[in-house]
Order: sequence, then structure tokens, then C-alpha cells
Amino acid sequence: MAWIETTERKAKPGQKKKPLSYHVRWRQGGARDGGSEVETFRDEKEAEHFKAAVNLAGDQYPPNFIPKIGWVTPDVYKAFLVDVEAAETEAEQPPPPETIGAFARKLVLSMTKVGRGGKKKYLRIIALHINPWWGSLPINDEATLNMIGIGTWINDLLDGKSPPVDQTPQDPHPKRTKLKPKTARNIHGLFFAIIQTALEMKLRADNPCLKTQLPNVDDGEGDWEMVFLSPEEYGMIRRHMRADAVDLTDLLVGTGARYSEATGFRKRDHVHDETGRPWLNVRKAWKNEAGNWVLSKPKTRKSVRGLVLTASQDELVARLTEGKQPDDLVVTNRGGNRWIHQTYYTQCWRPAVYCAVRCERHRNADLAAGIGRRGYRYLLSAHIVPCGCPGTLTKVPRIHDLRHTHVAWLIAKKVPVKAIQERLGHRSSQTTLDRYGHLLDEVVDDVQAAVDVMMERAAVDVAQLPAAA
Repeated sequence: MAWIETTERKAKPGQKKKPLSYHVRWRQGGARDGGSEVETFRDEKEAEHFKAAVNLAGDQYPPNFIPKIGWVTPDVYKAFLVDVEAAETEAEQPPPPETIGAFARKLVLSMTKVGRGGKKKYLRIIALHINPWWGSLPINDEATLNMIGIGTWINDLLDGKSPPVDQTPQDPHPKRTKLKPKTARNIHGLFFAIIQTALEMKLRADNPCLKTQLPNVDDGEGDWEMVFLSPEEYGMIRRHMRADAVDLTDLLVGTGARYSEATGFRKRDHVHDETGRPWLNVRKAWKNEAGNWVLSKPKTRKSVRGLVLTASQDELVARLTEGKQPDDLVVTNRGGNRWIHQTYYTQCWRPAVYCAVRCERHRNADLAAGIGRRGYRYLLSAHIVPCGCPGTLTKVPRIHDLRHTHVAWLIAKKVPVKAIQERLGHRSSQTTLDRYGHLLDEVVDDVQAAVDVMMERAAVDVAQLPAAA
């Protein structure tokens, strides 16, 4: 049953007695656990009338009365009921599924083991190569996001095609170029992780990326693109290297370290074990964090490793770190600062390779044509073409090819694959084999010869055994 409570209101100027407010209270349905309701009136008779109407309606709002508004005509009340029903129906409907683009962005920003620079890179890949095809689709879409759709998307990336017009009316990046197979595989890997996360969160029923037929890296990003230098070929580049960059170049090819690792070595990383053997510990690497280059953890957990040094390398590092503090960098530029990759590439590496692949006569001809007139630092890749003359380099290596060259030298000296894996910081021996396995063909003859020798020894030993009784 409803009841009335009274409270005093603030008196207006000139009023001697404070006016009263009448609060009609009840519980829905008259139950103890029913929701509490209240309507306030300033006239006692109106409050009594409303109280009676509530009791008559079974402790519910009476017909033709809109909460917090008051009594209305039957037509207005009927329209109010229609609106209430529509609102209740809408509230019962589940929220629309999140789009792939929104989910992908939220997932990247939530990653805890990826730095700011890595997140920025992922978001750029999503904006350029994922959202134009899939961004506006619901995350649970299975009609469009299927194996055929994924395969078509990969082909579009490889062919440099724009996304279908019916999916993305306005492609924000209409001028597209053909992507290399490895780049397409990397993009697919990110998309796979996005959809797999949605699957694990039960936002979709499958992951169509599981069975995608991806292009082979041999189609454009395979082993044939790696450049392996012989010691003599490396010497051709070294002879033309700027004097202050020779030590860094020797460290790159001599340790097989990545550029970000080699330029991040500190004096404290140069140690000797209990036997006196020298090591360089890979503990940090340069990373771009929101536009700032900082020394952070290396690429993977396996990248944290130790690199054994030769006696000459030990002397080199000792010379470079003489008088430095433990946290000072081993190799620095002429100003004593970090070697910036772009600076080393344009001012040291590219000019040295240019001079190694083109003889003096052809370099003079280039100069007469205006190539290199402003200095070799302004050379373009199109200018660095081997002339083929005797005594010149016929290959055009990248900086990272010094790491590949280091592996080739180790394989040539019969170093086991497991030892190479540990030195490079690969996650597994399979990674090393997948990348450099073709070089092992060069030692097949040695394997055959070793087996022949051992089998011949075994045959001789058997022949010399006493005959069985």
C-alpha cells in the first residue's frame, strides 16, 4: 500500500508558515523486495488522489500518469507507452559487434611486450594494408572474411591492387605498389594474430588465416637476395671505407651482430671468462620509442647472448674503450656519439660500395656526367652499378649482408649449425637452416669424404678381427 510523507519547503519572503511537500511512496507490486517509487506533490488533495490511484492499480503507476511529469490525456499516455516499449526492445538487443579495424587498434594498444615504436609500426600496417579491405567489417563476419577472401587480399597486396570498391568506397591510399612476398607474409602474420585473439575471446567461430597459402619467400625475398662476400670482396669495400667507420664495419662482419646491437655495445659488455677468453655480451639494442632512440632489450629473448671474440677483436674493443666509463658505447662517430644508421649508410657504406663496384675510369666518367659531383654521400642506388672491370666488386651488398657474410664464413669453416644459431640469436636451429641451409651444400663433399674414411676404417677393423669359432 502507498503512503504519504510530508516535508517542509523553504518559505518565500513574506510567508510566515513554511509550505509542505507531499511525497507519495510505495513499493512496486506491494512486495518487500519491490523497487521503491516516489512522486512528489505540493497539494495534499492531489497527493491523496494519486495515492488512491496507486493502490487501485496494485501498487503500480496508474494509467494516464507519466512518472515525474504527471497526469496526461489518454492519447499522450498511449504514445508514451509506445516509446517505452521501443526503448525496452532496444535495450534487450545485444550491442552491434565491434569492427575489425576498431578491434585491431584496441588489441595493438593493449600489447604489453611491444614498445611505442612497435605499436606505431603495427598501427601503420593496419591503416595501410588491413583496414582498407577489412576495417569496416564486423569482427564476427564469416561471409566475407573467409579463406577465399584472405587469399584474394594477399594477391591484391602482391599485385599492388586497391581494395574492392564495394567494401571500402574511399581507399585512403589509392597509389599502391607491389609488396614483396616477405612483406605480405609479415602483414598476414599480424592479421592472423588479430583474428586469432578474436577467436580466443569467442568473438568469432573460426580463424580463416589458419590455412592461407602464402607466397614463398624465394619469389622475391629469398636466399638469392642475400649477398655473401668472400674475405677478398669484403676487403675491397673496407679499402674504400671512411677511416672513422672501419672499426664499426669490422665489428659488424666479425661478430655477425645486427646493426642495432653492434652500435649499442657498451664497455661493460666486454668481459673475459675464467679461462681468459674474451666475449662481447649482447644485452641491449637501439630501438625507436615514440621518435626517441633508446637502448632497450634486443629483438627476442634468444637475442640476449654472448659473442666470443678473436684475439684481434679483443684488442680492437679494448682500444675503442680505453679511458671510457662502463656505460659508454664501444663504437662512436667522430663526435663521440651513437652511429646513426642513416648517417653510416649514406656517408660511409654507400660511398665505399660505389667505389668498390666501379673502377676509377668509370667513376671519372660518372663525375663528368654529374654523378657524384656533390659528393658520394648524395649517390642514388641507381648509380651503384658494377662496371665489371677487373679488380672491382661484382656484387652490391647491403649493410645487413655483413651478417649474412659472417654466417657464410662460419659455414665454410664447418662450424655446427647449433653454434651458428646461438651466435646469431635465432630462436631455433630451424630458423638458421631455413635461411642459410643452401650454403651447407658447399660442405657436402666434406661430409661424404668423412663418411668414406670412417667406413673404410670400419671395414679394415672388421677384416682384422679373428674368425669366429
